[in-house]
Amino acid sequence: MNTNLETIVKRDGKRAPFDKKKILAAIEKSFLSLNISDIATVANLTDQVVNLVVARYPQEVELTVENIQDIAEEILMKNGHFKVARNYIVYREKHKVDRQETALTQIREQKLEIVVDESHKAIFDPQIINDRIVNIASDLTKIDVLTIVESVSKQVYEGITKKEIDLLVLGSAKERI
Repeated sequence: MNTNLETIVKRDGKRAPFDKKKILAAIEKSFLSLNISDIATVANLTDQVVNLVVARYPQEVELTVENIQDIAEEILMKNGHFKVARNYIVYREKHKVDRQETALTQIREQKLEIVVDESHKAIFDPQIINDRIVNIASDLTKIDVLTIVESVSKQVYEGITKKEIDLLVLGSAKERI
């Protein structure tokens, strides 16, 4: 099976070169968080992660940071490194919360820019999403507009496109119906 390990899609939607060293560093930090230093094991686990990525993601599928991190967690657990996996998961969650808090601060300060189209940027305004949902779903009693707006606001990032925001709104609404 042919896979594309040349680029990955980062959380902000940008593409970056695939770098096996970043996987190795993340796994190594998880081991070091337990005061375990075993570069041979870390290198072996890193190779297992890369091999599973190659097996699961054909070339035509865009590989994301989250895909790789999910596989890293899986490999750690399959190899019996449950405490290391737990620390890896906790670290991931902490950074997710930090990113959400940063985005919410930017939203409150009206500084989070979105890409409307190729030549236009705008400041993200949750009220616009709120108003759109209210207009579209005025007859739907099971729709909690505020919960959807809050969910979307936690997932936006600097430079997100309007299309990606629309997909977040749909996904959030779908989860709540």
